[in-house]
Amino acid sequence: MHQHGLDAVFSMLYSICTLEEAQRNAETNLRLAARNIAATLKLGGALR
Repeated sequence: MHQHGLDAVFSMLYSICTLEEAQRNAETNLRLAARNIAATLKLGGALR
């Protein structure tokens, strides 16, 4: 990952599901992923 310029990867899905389930829950999954990214950024700032 690092050799391609990626420092972190966050999953959008938190369980095994069908494509239909993933699409149906897309808004919730995106919100949870955004929350996890924000928490990581906050933690990174606190470590400085």
